[in-house]
Amino acid sequence: MKIVICIAGKKGREQCAHVLRLLGQECGLTTGLIVYEKHSQLLFDMEERKSHPDMIYLGVGRTAPTGIETAYTLRRMGYRGELVLLAFSEEFAVQGYAVEAFAYLIAGKATYSCFQETFQKGIKKVFHREEQEVLTLMIHGSLFRIFTREILYIEMLNRIIYIHYAGGEPIICRMQIGKLEQQLKDSGFLRVHQSFIVNIHYVHYISGQNIVLVNQKNIPIGRNYRNQISRLLIAYDVKKNRKEREHWEQEEQRRNRYQIYLLLGRLLDEVLNVTGRTVTKCGN
Repeated sequence: MKIVICIAGKKGREQCAHVLRLLGQECGLTTGLIVYEKHSQLLFDMEERKSHPDMIYLGVGRTAPTGIETAYTLRRMGYRGELVLLAFSEEFAVQGYAVEAFAYLIAGKATYSCFQETFQKGIKKVFHREEQEVLTLMIHGSLFRIFTREILYIEMLNRIIYIHYAGGEPIICRMQIGKLEQQLKDSGFLRVHQSFIVNIHYVHYISGQNIVLVNQKNIPIGRNYRNQISRLLIAYDVKKNRKEREHWEQEEQRRNRYQIYLLLGRLLDEVLNVTGRTVTKCGN
């Protein structure tokens, strides 16, 4: 379980990290914690795909950039993990709803049990999402499950498949690369060569007859694939942007409805307060 903590205050960072380590031990999980002081560094690493957290505990304040602004940026970048917002008041609760934060904790009021409940719910959501983002392979009679988001590229050499992923040695198996292509075509993977499939999320740029990944690995573009590479990349971006745009339009509508409900609630409170004062005056 990869968890990021991004809180400006040193004391808050240390306390949050301590609590999350305890919760991880209670659940029998190995939690890899990455701690940031500055939101800008978190965004930089996410942009460069150096960090792929399952959950982000994000501090929210009034000084720029606020945690809400950072949360919006993360969502626009395509981060679909779980966001937990840590704030000093309820001031940003509505905005937290808009960025799909599944928890909003108020510093000084959130007890250990609140953190525990949030952590357990977050784990369930992460595991449910990962079940839908896993490539399952049978290798030498054993079942292997690989998270597709961690696969950089797939290479076929002498009819042997090498699955290269972030932070580990390649997984080696025997199967047809065409079958892998079909399994991964809806997960952001692209066949660029007779012997290579790349994860589009890790494409840094195209240089001549090569695709350069974010780890500076050069992947050759096959002659039979050159004409369609740019078109497919553009089509993928358009499709991705369209989905994100539709998603944010729906969120905008939800946020507007929520704000209307808040406004109506305040108006109703004012009406009841005025009515209550009027009755009191009539009684006098």
